[in-house]
Amino acid sequence: MPISWFQSLWDSVGKWDTPDWVLAYEAFYSSGYVYMAAAVRGLRIIDVSNPKFPREVGNVSPPGNIDAKGIYVDGEYAYIASGDKGLRIIKVLDPKNPIDIKSYDTPGDAIGIYVKGKYAYLADGNNGILVFDISVPEAPKEIGKCSIPGE
Repeated sequence: MPISWFQSLWDSVGKWDTPDWVLAYEAFYSSGYVYMAAAVRGLRIIDVSNPKFPREVGNVSPPGNIDAKGIYVDGEYAYIASGDKGLRIIKVLDPKNPIDIKSYDTPGDAIGIYVKGKYAYLADGNNGILVFDISVPEAPKEIGKCSIPGE
């Protein structure tokens, strides 16, 4: 679930400082972990089972490959809106050892993502909304697009 409800608890109970230069764009809570889209530092996984002492337990941050701006976790996969790199899929079955399994380059600047069932909806900047069939996460297929008229 999106992290907005969690923010007040996070502020009042514990804190995890981002290492070095890390921008926290978006976070998603699932099963005792916060999955953070951390720009060029990729995906950061924070164990919050003890909210007073959150700690990073895993990450995926290959240089130049992830510009994580949005995130959605569904089951054993994290779906990343990865800026000008498009869609990124990370297997998080073991949060301490996430595996980068697939990327799908898009023409826009992916900034947000939502997953429902076997579909992922990617906000791809000026390119509009892209719809992916993710029934096989290792082989996502773009199946639809909605362009947004603008200037």
